[in-house]
Amino acid sequence: MMLGTLGVLILSCKKEVTGPQGIQGIQGVQGVAGATGSTGATGAKGNANVINKTITVSPTDWEWNSDYNQWYYNYTTDLDYQSGVICYVLSGNGREAMPYYSQINGTITSFANRLLTSGYLKFEYYNKSSTLARPSSDTYFYIVSIPPGMVIKPNVDMKNYEEVLKALDF
Repeated sequence: MMLGTLGVLILSCKKEVTGPQGIQGIQGVQGVAGATGSTGATGAKGNANVINKTITVSPTDWEWNSDYNQWYYNYTTDLDYQSGVICYVLSGNGREAMPYYSQINGTITSFANRLLTSGYLKFEYYNKSSTLARPSSDTYFYIVSIPPGMVIKPNVDMKNYEEVLKALDF
């Protein structure tokens, strides 16, 4: 008898057929907001509008300009051509505003920012002792670009790189 009951149970089990999917239910209520996290670390001091760049020009990067008897280097840049640009060169005394004249070796280093409309700054180098002599080692330039409409605080020595950066909140 037990065997007969087991047989009936096994034969009476059918595989269920899945019917069509029903319509989507309504959106549930939004959950409670989580706890507020801790405050993040303070970011670095800076000024998002002012650009401060350092570039290195190796001796082989300089090109000769026979019309002016001087060496030049065109630094391609995407700086806003209406920006105020201040350039500094590294000397034995630190960062010096350009144009810079070195009394020790009789060289002049300057730049032409009027060329920003062409997409570059032109750095110029002239050696009084030997006009054909280009810089013999890497030259380091520091560029500070101040966007149009930004006012620099009064009494800032624009020839002093550190003072300019401080005034611009760098």
